[in-house]
Amino acid sequence: NTWHAIAPMVQARTYHCGVAHGGRLFMFSGDDSDMQPLTSCERYDPATARPLDEHGLGLTAQSFDDFHHALHTALTNERSGYYVDFHGITDLVTALTKGFVYVGQHSQTRKRGHGRAWQGPGRRLVTYAQNHDQIGNRAHGERLVSLVGTDRARVGMLLLLTSPFVPMLFAGEEWGAVTPFHYFTDHTNAEIIKGVREGRRREFGLSDLTDPQADSTFADSRLRWADLTRDDHQATLLFTRDLLRLRRTVADLHDDNLATIVVDHDTGAGFFVVHRGAARVVVNLGPAVRVPLDGAFTVAFSTRPDVVIDGAEVVVPADSAAILLPR
Repeated sequence: NTWHAIAPMVQARTYHCGVAHGGRLFMFSGDDSDMQPLTSCERYDPATARPLDEHGLGLTAQSFDDFHHALHTALTNERSGYYVDFHGITDLVTALTKGFVYVGQHSQTRKRGHGRAWQGPGRRLVTYAQNHDQIGNRAHGERLVSLVGTDRARVGMLLLLTSPFVPMLFAGEEWGAVTPFHYFTDHTNAEIIKGVREGRRREFGLSDLTDPQADSTFADSRLRWADLTRDDHQATLLFTRDLLRLRRTVADLHDDNLATIVVDHDTGAGFFVVHRGAARVVVNLGPAVRVPLDGAFTVAFSTRPDVVIDGAEVVVPADSAAILLPR
């Protein structure tokens, strides 16, 4: 047997267990750098989703955090924690056209080079605009819509559902649920309970965090299904259904060949245009803008009704996005 280096582990850990299997290493449990217990298992290597006959492990797909991190920083402008490694629209363009954003360059949070280039179709990457980890691991468990409002949350949904990847929606996201999803636990060991409480206070530098062990923290994280009867939530549900229907029926919008995707972008102005075959996905996170078109298009879907074609341009209000199809 020979040993060789693969992609570095994401989570630093000590007192962990390791298993060598199939020429790869799996690390699980142990303590993090603050000596807090870990329950995760990690194996980071793009070969996970590569077919067996291409010397991969043959898994169907793997989770794709880079798209989320780039999208989140673009929508929220947050730069704390691991978000310091991502740069909004610039990295979102990279994720859409290349897959992994980090392909060996230095990561500020990891303090080392990180990642490998992605090789494969988009259907082997599962991604999202929010999930239980990214919400629950926040200090107060806020969902995306609570951070950026409905307009920007819908922009995020449109980008996710027109991406070349397998989209994943978090519970209630499809109708704009605003209930928090807190970090909650059900430990029985007093030392672990104490460690988790102190660890989260230390991580966020806050003393007013919800108690992970309290029953009320779990109860407050449940969806309020009665909210779905409200007009604004019904409108968001209809928005999501219509967008999913368009993704399913327009082949260019679910094409998973990253090599065919071209993105025209003006990072300073805050807008970009994703070329998805004959379709165009126009996104504007800056002030209202008029974007020149490279052909004759019609607005097939938009996050706001005031996205309009005006001659050879499309008028895109602030914090909005649209799908354009050829006439």
